[in-house]
Amino acid sequence: MGRKIWNFIKGIFFVFTAILIGLVIFVFVIKEREETILKEELITFQNKDLGVDNFNISIKTKGDYAYVEEAIKKYYKSLSSNVKDINFYLNNNDFLNILATEELIKNRPDYTYSHITVKSTRSKINKAIGEIDKLCSEDTIKDLINKDELMPIGRSYYYDLFLKYIYTEDDIVRLDNLKEEMDLVSKQLNSFLDKIDEILVFLHKNDEEVILDEEKGINFSDKDTLNEFKKLYNELLEIAGNFISDTDDEKAL
Repeated sequence: MGRKIWNFIKGIFFVFTAILIGLVIFVFVIKEREETILKEELITFQNKDLGVDNFNISIKTKGDYAYVEEAIKKYYKSLSSNVKDINFYLNNNDFLNILATEELIKNRPDYTYSHITVKSTRSKINKAIGEIDKLCSEDTIKDLINKDELMPIGRSYYYDLFLKYIYTEDDIVRLDNLKEEMDLVSKQLNSFLDKIDEILVFLHKNDEEVILDEEKGINFSDKDTLNEFKKLYNELLEIAGNFISDTDDEKAL
């Protein structure tokens, strides 16, 4: 009887061991599959163009992998939204045509609406640049997920996995470059907008000498005033030229 009981216990032990081994293998296979899906999804997201591509969020993984995937995808979507906002404001017709003759005729003599356009464009773009600057910071990135919301078992694993896919050395370089590019955009844009404001103030101050014609453009009845205007306008063109050249150089890095 004792031998039968012992054999029964051994049988139970072997069955339990086999189940445990099978469960471990199953969990390992599931984790490998989920991490592979996560990696593929994030590589696709990271290779997108922030200013052009669609960053719609669709979660493909499960469990804590899904939490990591969603946090990283939301991060890139936020970056993209702010870059697109900057492009939108820079290409807004009111801004692009601010010194067009027909617009100056409509806003003459004090160009109040033109000044409002400058102020609004400056505020919106600087806000978007500020958001990008914040998103590029180490503190923001490391706080994208809350460790306490991860399962206690494997918490460190998932957080390290999160950092692996969003804060590698390549990511740090890429984000530093983006931050530098946005800082350059901010500096050049504010110089450009300052010069537009200066030109508008100049036109208002010399309104009696200003000649606006939709076909012939801007002219002045006084030659010295005309030369002074040309100087201001050439300075504006120089700022614009440096802005385009510098941003192109940044993109080439």
